[in-house]
Amino acid sequence: IPELMKMLIKEIDEVVDKDWNADKFLSLLRRYVNSLPRWILKGNSPNEVFDRANYLRILPQMAEDADEMNEKSHLSPATPYRDISKIGYNDPCPCGSGKKYKKCCGNN
Repeated sequence: IPELMKMLIKEIDEVVDKDWNADKFLSLLRRYVNSLPRWILKGNSPNEVFDRANYLRILPQMAEDADEMNEKSHLSPATPYRDISKIGYNDPCPCGSGKKYKKCCGNN
């Protein structure tokens, strides 16, 4: 592999300007190689495995934070809407007249 790297560096040096350095090239090559899928990683790239490991590492902290936020929540449970019961024809009138609804306000 070192021979391959030397050949690649030589080819790159011929193509690009002289300000290009080997460190920059190796950094780009490393980034490229780490983004390639690998058989040993079950088709995942090293970058994907690293990202997934970071996610799994912070997942318990995220769950703990969610539980803490849930405990601190000051929301009271909503009271269900109570439907006003329908006034029966023989019930007393809600206006307070003392008459039956059918003889008072329900007469309309």
